[in-house]
This record gives sequence, structure tokens and C-alpha cells, in this order.
Amino acid sequence: MIKNSDSIQTPNHQKRRFNLTKDENHALKDLANDPNIVIRPADKGGIVVQNYQVYRLEILQQLSDVSTYRKLPGDPGKTFSKKIAMLVEEGLLAVFLNENVAKFLQIQYPRIPVLYTIPKIHKDLHRPPGRPIVSARGGLLEPIGKYIDQCCKTTVLALPTCLKDTNQFLEKISEIQLLEKEIILATLDVKNLYTIIPHQQGIEAFKRTLLASSQYTGPPVEYLSELLRATLEYNYFRFEKQFFLQIAGTAMGASMAPAYANIFMFQFEQDCVLSKSFFIFFFHIFFPLFFLYFHFSFTFIYLFFFNTLCFLKHKHSHTLYTFILGSFIIIRMIFNTMQTI
Repeated sequence: MIKNSDSIQTPNHQKRRFNLTKDENHALKDLANDPNIVIRPADKGGIVVQNYQVYRLEILQQLSDVSTYRKLPGDPGKTFSKKIAMLVEEGLLAVFLNENVAKFLQIQYPRIPVLYTIPKIHKDLHRPPGRPIVSARGGLLEPIGKYIDQCCKTTVLALPTCLKDTNQFLEKISEIQLLEKEIILATLDVKNLYTIIPHQQGIEAFKRTLLASSQYTGPPVEYLSELLRATLEYNYFRFEKQFFLQIAGTAMGASMAPAYANIFMFQFEQDCVLSKSFFIFFFHIFFPLFFLYFHFSFTFIYLFFFNTLCFLKHKHSHTLYTFILGSFIIIRMIFNTMQTI
């Protein structure tokens, strides 16, 4: 029992002092329990205290997108749980899974996933758009997502255009030998990538990548793809008292979401970018951005070509691309600056 609210006893019996007074602690508790506000971390860092009605309207606006979400009449958890149990049993009978993995993949009493958003105040201070996150810790799909991510992690890290961190990006860019002056750096961003990947195209990209990978050592790709399909098609959540099903893309917050999105975009770049772009001599993903080096004289032709191609081949996915041409900074200037660091 804690007798002094200003300090606590840690396991090693050392006293740790709080840096807040009792009044400040009470004020924080009052804020946390105030139903008229919501406190969230900002998308790019910081803390945001927002009027709940404004926050709520932003979420409802996103949920009104019938191409991404569908309202459900009730909690589908029991139905989805039975389907997952059948899929896991199938894996056991075929010896794709062992008993330990099968037990891990099923949760007896799963928590209901809950949707929340983190505000993008760098885009709008007064009515910021929200980045949707599904809090699925302890949820029905969490262990399957972790298993898929573990199975395909080495494959994703081995993708030739995938960058794992800033250090690797700096190594790659420093290796470039600039032989021409008409070279510029550009970045390519995908808007709302997690929520716009069509299920079937995403699963097909997943299969193609794993089948072609020498790094993959998991269960048969076809079976792992069925587990992936389950995480996509049974991706339900609750907001307030209403249940919804996400019918396109994957939830931010899902363990396998980054790997799945990387694989999808890897196949897209192979099919639509690198195979048709003879004037790109460097193309790497530092998720969710793409870094390209262009021959300057072809840049505007490529912009027209690339955006037209995206529309014709992927208009069903509502994929929107943003090109940032680095204020037309010549890459030689950036390269020279890096050499002096």
C-alpha cells in the first residue's frame, strides 16, 4: 500500500520521486477523464488536446467511405473466430503448423479491436485530418499478423529496392558516381497506402514475392496467403458502439502491415516503374517514401507517363501519388554536401 502519493517503492526498494505536485496530478486525471476532449500524440510528434466532437466527426467522415469500410449489424467476433479455428485446424492436419504455433494463432477470449486516429496537425492545425489506427492488442487477428510478419521478414529485408534504415540509405546514396550534371533527386509518396491496397492484388503480390524468394522458409506460400487473407477479410473493429469491417487495405497497427505494404509496392514498382523507365538509375524504398534519381531532361515526360500509367492500371485502388521534386535541387549539390559531413 502506498502511503505517500508523492513517491513509490520500486522493486529494488529505492524511492523514486514524481516530478509533479499533487495538484498537477489531480489536474492530469481531470483532463484524462474529461469526456469533452481527447488527448492523442500528433502524427509527426507532440501531444494534441482536441475537442471530442471535432475528433469524432473526422472519424465518422473516414468511416463513410464505402469503398474502404462497411458498417456491421453486430459483433462478428465469434463467427470470425470459428473460421480462423477451421483454418488453423487445416494447417495442423496438413502438418503446415505444429501444435505450439497452432495454439499461438488462436486466442480464446480476444479483445474487440478499437479504432482511433492520431491528428496530422502538420497539415491543418484547426481541423487536422486523422491517421486511422486500429488498436488490436489482444485481438483475434494479432497472433496471425505476428506469425505472418515473422515468416516473411527476411524476404522483405532482402528485396533489392527496400531500405531498412537511414544508415543504409546514406550508404547507398554515397556510392553513386555522378557522371552527368542533369541529374535531380525526387521522392514519391503514396497517399493512404495502408487503406487502399485491394485485397486480391495485395495477396497476389504477396504470393509472387514469397515464391520468388530464396530467403523464405515458412509454411507453403499458398497456406500463408490464406492466413493473410483471413487477416484482411476479418479485419473488424469498433468505434463507439458501432462495428465496422475494413474491406480494402490493411489496418495500421497490424503487425504484418508494413511487410505487406512493402511487398505490394515492390511488385508495383517492378511492373509499372522500373520495367518501363530507362532513365531512372536509382530507385529505393525507405517506407513509405520512394527515392529516385532522374535524368533531368526526361523528368516532365516521366511525370506525365507515370501518373497516366498509375491511373490506367491501378485506378481501382484509388492510389494517389505525390511527386516532390526537391525544389529541383541538383543531386550533385546534395552529394557534395554529404561528402563534407
